[in-house]
This record gives sequence, structure tokens and C-alpha cells, in this order.
Amino acid sequence: MKRKLIRNKKARYAGVTVLLTAMIVTVTVLLNMVVSAVTERYSLNTPLVSATTFDVTEPCYELLDSVFEEAKAERGGEVPKVTLMFCDTKANVSAEETVNYYLYHTVNQLAERFDNIEIRYEDVIANPTLVEHYRTQKDLFADEEDATREVNIYSDSIIVICEDYHRAYRGTDFYVYDAELTTAWGYAGEKKIASAIMRAVEGEDRIACILSNHGEMFYDYELVTFLEDAGYTAGYISLNTLYTEKKDVFDRCELLISYNPSSDLLTEADYSEVDILDEFLARDGTAFLVFMGNTTPRLPNFERYLQDWGIDTDYAKNNDKGTYTRYTVQDSAHSLTSDNATVYGAPSAGNGKEYEEMLNAENEYVVFRNATSFSVTNEGYMQNGESGSFISTDGTRELYPLYKSYESAECWANGKAVAGGESILMSVTKQTNPTGGASYVGAVSSVQFATYDYMRSAVYQNQDALLRLCSSFEAGASTDGNGRARLSTEGVTIKPFLVQTISTITTTQMLRWTLVLSIVPAVLIAGVGTVILIRRRRA
Repeated sequence: MKRKLIRNKKARYAGVTVLLTAMIVTVTVLLNMVVSAVTERYSLNTPLVSATTFDVTEPCYELLDSVFEEAKAERGGEVPKVTLMFCDTKANVSAEETVNYYLYHTVNQLAERFDNIEIRYEDVIANPTLVEHYRTQKDLFADEEDATREVNIYSDSIIVICEDYHRAYRGTDFYVYDAELTTAWGYAGEKKIASAIMRAVEGEDRIACILSNHGEMFYDYELVTFLEDAGYTAGYISLNTLYTEKKDVFDRCELLISYNPSSDLLTEADYSEVDILDEFLARDGTAFLVFMGNTTPRLPNFERYLQDWGIDTDYAKNNDKGTYTRYTVQDSAHSLTSDNATVYGAPSAGNGKEYEEMLNAENEYVVFRNATSFSVTNEGYMQNGESGSFISTDGTRELYPLYKSYESAECWANGKAVAGGESILMSVTKQTNPTGGASYVGAVSSVQFATYDYMRSAVYQNQDALLRLCSSFEAGASTDGNGRARLSTEGVTIKPFLVQTISTITTTQMLRWTLVLSIVPAVLIAGVGTVILIRRRRA
């Protein structure tokens, strides 16, 4: 007869249960360690955050729909063909973690949507002659007439081609970088490729000239990047040089910008710059945009010119020194910073239907840093009825104060408050020309307005506000003065890398699988336990 180590039947069952539990836990832990080691070693992971979540959004599709519809109407019903040429093999371009990986998916989605978009893959390393035709590009701002510049084409380049137009871009152009330009923090491929296609379909570069002969000084290059994204070809040039030596560029230029000037307009040179500006703005669809700030020195000719367009620049006269100090707008109730000098702009009411869309609730976070104060000039302009705009006495110019400071704001100079209430922070004056079209002068009271920190923010609408302002200038090119604003990439967003969505499993699916994995094992174990318990009782 066998002798049992544990005589009590219940004690034996309890011991076996504990032993089996310990074995199961041990095997589970060991199995988990083995599976983890294998998946890490051979990268056998299934990511919940997909690497291809940057899908083309509806605003981009709608923009290109409009671009192609306009081109179709202008070409008598024919939609222009656009070729997007990658300069590498398809296998290399589509490989994960390559510079063109996201762009590859973007352009393929566009090609699926639009029949007139074609994608090509050419290995320029193996056969560089395939892109010889695209290695030169006309340099509008070169000293020589009809000068061209050599364009380097690399394996990560993409060339946008439409009829006789072509332009080469680097793969790195489709990302946005930090202020030091060292780390990419977001993908802007959808926005930039839409802008590139729009420019290619138009067939001729729109020109923006950034003036360089008034001591203009940049904090960063964000304004240039903005102009490129908006569809302009931008370059630095002296106003006199533009008029005397590059007359072909002057005649095609649509936008002149003086950003942060520190010296005045020339009026006694062979060509008066005031006369040049007047000639430029006599053409429909042209605009002159000036950025000033609280440190801008007194510039009598600039200020007199802006006064002719309805804008006074405010400053305090220091009688004891014979000097002038520009106002600084501060607002403790509507400021981002502790010095109260980074103020929100309040959309100005009553600017008429022309700027009604621009000044909507979405643009309440337009930010002006170290802003000076503008006001409506006392001479030559009066309130336009009950609207918020001001019209010149001859009726040819109308001033729209687009953004103002809030009523709680104060203007400071020399360490003390010198004025209070609303100040104009951004304005545009529309001139109705004899042709029936229009031209514009815009004034922005902050040079930091167009810098990286505020233009690239996901919170502030500085970029969209400026984009809308620039696109509105196109309306003035119509002979009846009631043209439609130019199509723009506003609303096509930049996508930060850290804000990817889970694309392979939805919230509903997660809940369903959580319930299944929680309940099913418990039900199975309970069922098996019940069967075993019943059989043992009957044994």
C-alpha cells in the first residue's frame, strides 16, 4: 500500500493548485521574456502609430481643384498636365525613413485624385543626362539680363514640370525646421507641393521684391520662406536698381516689401523713390507692404508717404533733446509676455465685405510683438459713413484698419504711458485706379510679426493673416476692380511629427478588443473550472 506524503485530500489539492499556479506564472514570465527579446532583435513590432498618417487633407484637394478649374477655363477646356519627377528609383523614394518617404505618399494620393498629375522616377545617379534640361533656371535678380543660374539636382530632388515651366526642389524643402534650421519638427509637404503645383500651372513666377537699400534688417528668413510658400519668387534688390537696371522685373513685380527699414526713402536722387513707388502702384494688382516696429527710427519721407495713404506713425517728441521716440503698445490684459509688449490684435469691425472673410473669429490669435502705434491721418481722410473704414477726400483711396489693439491697451514712450485705447496694428489702403482695378499699401506695426516664432506657431494665425492679405492684392488686378482674391494655401496645414494619430486601430476597436481580452479568458477559465469541479464531485 502506497504511503501518501500528505494524507489530507484537500491539502493535496491545494498544494497541486499552488504548484500549477507557480508553474504557469513562471512559464508566462519566461515566454514573455523570450517573445520580447525576439521581437526586439528582429523588429517584429506592429506600431499603432503609422509612419504614413500624413494623408492629404480636403483643403489641399479643394485648392488644386480650383487651380485646375481656373487653368481649364483659361485654356479653353484643356486641363494642363503636371509631372512630378523624383530623381531616384521608386524603391529608394518609397523606402521608410528616407527624406522623400512622406512626400512619396502625398504625391501618390494627389495622382490618384487628379488624372492630370503624373509621377515619374528617374535615377539621376545612373543616368544624369535625363535631367540636364532642368539644371538651369532663370535668375531674375542677377546683374546680367536674362541670366540663368545652375541648379544642383540630387537623388532626393523632385522636379515639378508643367508645359514649358519647371522648378527643382530638394527633399528637405518639404519639412519645417527649428529656429536654428537643424532639426525638422514637422512635415509641410502637402502645403509646399500644392504651392509648387499652383505656381507651375500659372506658368510664370509671381515676383516679390524685398527692398535692400533702406537698412532693412531681418531677424530670420521666415518672411522669405513665407513668400516662397505663397507662390512668389522673392529676391533682395535696391529700389533704384530695380527701376533703372531691372525694368523687366519691375514691370512684372507684384509686391514690394520694406521690412524693418532704418534709413529713409530717397527723394533727391536721379530717380525719386517716391515717384518710383507711385509709378509702381499705378499698375493694377500691385502692393507695397511696410513693416515697422517700436525701434524704427524717425523716417520723414517714409512717414509722409504713408500719410498720403492714410496712415500716421505715432511717436513722442522729446522737446529737451529734439529727438523722437516711437510709441510701444502694451496691454496687460491681452499680452502673451510679462512685459505686456506681445499683444493680441483685435479684428477691426466694419471693414466691408472685401475683408470680412479675413477678419473672422479664427484669426483672434494674431500676435504683434514690440508693436508701435499707427493711427488714421488727420488730413485728407474721413470716416466712410458708418463703416470702420476711412476714405480720402478725392474718393480714390480707402483705408481699412484690419487689426487694432484692445481698448485696455496703453502706448508707452520714455518709460511712461502717453496714450491709451485702440491703436491700429495692421492696415491696408486700397487705391482705385483709372483703369477700374486697384493697388494697395499695407502697414504692419511689428517687425517680429513676420518672424519664425509667430509665423510657424500652431497656435497663432499670423501666417494665415498675412497670406490672406497678400492673396487679396490679386483682386485688384481685375479691370472692374472687383476681382476674386488669388487662390492660396491658407488652411493647408503643417503636420508636426509628434502629433500623429493612431491609424491602424480606432477607439471603438480598442474598446472592443479590451472587453474581448478581459472577458473571454475569464469565461473560458470559469467554464473549464466548472466542468472539472462537477466531474470531480461525481467521481
